[in-house]
Amino acid sequence: MKIIPQNLLHAKAGRALPLQLARVFFAAFAMSIFPLTANAVPHTVEGSDITESEWQSWPSWCKAVFLASEWANSSKFRGRLTGTAIDSERKSFMATYGVHGPHHLCLAIIYINRARSMTNEKGEFSPRKNLIKKAINEISYSEQRTPKTAPGISLLNAYRGIAFHLNGESTKAIAAWEEGIRLQPSKKDSYLAWAQSLIADKNYLEAHRLLSRYDKSKEYETADGEYFIGFTLYKLGKKTEAKERIDKAHALGYPFPGLKKKIDAEIKSKK
Repeated sequence: MKIIPQNLLHAKAGRALPLQLARVFFAAFAMSIFPLTANAVPHTVEGSDITESEWQSWPSWCKAVFLASEWANSSKFRGRLTGTAIDSERKSFMATYGVHGPHHLCLAIIYINRARSMTNEKGEFSPRKNLIKKAINEISYSEQRTPKTAPGISLLNAYRGIAFHLNGESTKAIAAWEEGIRLQPSKKDSYLAWAQSLIADKNYLEAHRLLSRYDKSKEYETADGEYFIGFTLYKLGKKTEAKERIDKAHALGYPFPGLKKKIDAEIKSKK
């Protein structure tokens, strides 16, 4: 609310305020009772600033659920998929994951990736902090509407934990990951998200212990699951065991050969 100088508020009794002063007073009064109108800023549609590279990085189901949402109406990506393709992807996603409001989760993933690429600026209102808070809000929208029995609850909790972790809320992050593991102990998502946070903190032993729990209960082998098990084994000095896991990860389609080449070279140099 705009502050009115005291000399404008206390005109002498029986004397009207001069016309110009009256206008000033009325303008300030209008701002006080219509703050949203007086301070209005153009509304930005969620997802309107998604870049081409971010669009390409999305899984096909994210593209479909975004284009099926009202956010797509003003998006430059409108028309990228046919109506038939959108419907097919949405049905497949709901059967596989069952997360409600999935376009909110997909937008949160973009916000998380943006925040990860930024320096850890100080301040509650820094651009990075703002992105993280937006991610938390978008994930919360989906989480509040998704039953705990949904097949994708581990995935949802994985991203909840990541967002909390980026926000410096470690207790909430661990609680989210633990819930994901408790509800779906054979799914990889919450295990891997938690393990990556431990790896980032160079806590390789705890990361390996966590991944060993996953290894015993996993529903099937995956490229990223085998890779991270192999990575922690390597960091713990168990190169032969690490090589077995890394080789398996690549056999399953893991795309980045850096660690594999490094382990192969180190093992070869010792022969």
